[in-house]
Amino acid sequence: MINVEASPNALAICEPKRPRVFWWHPQVMDYRVPLFLEASRVWEVHLLLLREPGNYVRSFARVSLARSSAGVSMRLWHICWADLVTMWRGVGTADTVITSFLWNGYSLYLLAICLLRGKPITVWEERGKVFDTFRGRSQVLYYRVLQRFVRSFFVLGDIHRQTLEAMGVSASRIFVANEYPGVVYATVPPEPFVLPGPSGTRRVLFLGRLVPIKGVDVLLRAFPAVRNSCPEARLVIAGDGSERQRLHRLSEDLGIQDYVFFCGEICEVGQKSYLFAECDVLAVTSLTLAMQTEGGPLVVLEALSAGLPVVSSNAVGSSEEFVAAQGPGMVVSENDADVLASAISRVLKCPSSYRERARACFIRIPDHGYQLKVLGNATGLPCATVT
Repeated sequence: MINVEASPNALAICEPKRPRVFWWHPQVMDYRVPLFLEASRVWEVHLLLLREPGNYVRSFARVSLARSSAGVSMRLWHICWADLVTMWRGVGTADTVITSFLWNGYSLYLLAICLLRGKPITVWEERGKVFDTFRGRSQVLYYRVLQRFVRSFFVLGDIHRQTLEAMGVSASRIFVANEYPGVVYATVPPEPFVLPGPSGTRRVLFLGRLVPIKGVDVLLRAFPAVRNSCPEARLVIAGDGSERQRLHRLSEDLGIQDYVFFCGEICEVGQKSYLFAECDVLAVTSLTLAMQTEGGPLVVLEALSAGLPVVSSNAVGSSEEFVAAQGPGMVVSENDADVLASAISRVLKCPSSYRERARACFIRIPDHGYQLKVLGNATGLPCATVT
């Protein structure tokens, strides 16, 4: 019998060894922190990141920062020797490796190192579309060859799954789990601030960065038709970015400047809760730019958590399936102002009915605990909390 007081190593002997995971992820966004925290409770996580995640993440996971200038591109020659050494050592001490999307230099090097060291690798894939261009066809060929050496793929939705299957990945190696790790805005007390129009005004909301890929100009071009259908409608644009002045000028050119309210960046949860409560529909008008689409704007799930209906383009990645779950016609073709105006107008005619749909849709979205469970299945690692 071991005397625990007399043997400092006794507890270490009794505790089960946690699996070691080497995990490359470009950056840890705030809404991903709960997942990494849960993972660190059951696995020993070593993160390789492009950006500093802050002391909180460092308190529960080992963190290495990449030194290369390659970012997430395929410029293999821009990845420095120090990062290759970090990857070699990280893979060597890990039981398994997780890497973000296969089409980038870090993942390619990690796959090669895993093959050399005999370690399994899981790819967290967020590729939603493949384009019929030379580059797109090259990417398809790349995936068809390299997917054979990947143990499994973890994806955020059926759109990503379908893309992988079209590139030759067997369904048995694809694990799907989207989640919502953020604030449930239906439970957040609102903090009022000035919004256009009296109480009861029909309001259309855009909430996000004012940058080209968000397609806010499409929403502005759609808004005159929305007002023709619903004359009391107002457009609230909450956000800031490089496009703000251009969007101001566009609203003037369209003659709708008196009905468009630019309220700047809104980050405080109480104010966002107020926006979700006082507006009638959220418009997410993302575009495909330079053959890139968004992975899945979090604002879609934030709005649904407040019971706010969402109309979106078909360039919102994994978030599209949640918009579509509200009913037909809620997902529209990107860059089509006329169809967007029709979809928004339908919601404004009966907002209470669409709010019920949004609430019902959100109830079906699981939290990050479910995502960790599926990720555990994908990697072959246990995901139950060690007690």
